[in-house]
Amino acid sequence: LKSTLRASIDARAEECRARYITQGAGQAMTYMRKADEARRMVADITAGGAPDPAQYPLLCAEIGITAPTLAEVGQIVAAQDAAWQEAGRAIEALRLGAKRAVDGAQDAEAARAAAHVLWPGSPAP
Repeated sequence: LKSTLRASIDARAEECRARYITQGAGQAMTYMRKADEARRMVADITAGGAPDPAQYPLLCAEIGITAPTLAEVGQIVAAQDAAWQEAGRAIEALRLGAKRAVDGAQDAEAARAAAHVLWPGSPAP
């Protein structure tokens, strides 16, 4: 029962993440690289440099789509990444806490109760 509940917690956490990000390994890698490019670009601008578009290919791909300039794309991507970090942190804390509570449950009823999580963005019970 505990193994099934832990797997269910992981699956529900992934469903919750899908409210914030597109699923898929390739998309996750793209998000990570875009966030890295955005951090580097913001640091370059903060240091007084002019961003070299060749250093930010994924951000450049969004010029005219996400925003009209490279700097604006970078700012938007950086803000989205910061928002995801907050949501991701909350989801991970709930996921791991619920699994730990399931593991520590003394009986089936307590394990089922421990597996009940109010995920971010879910309607209140």
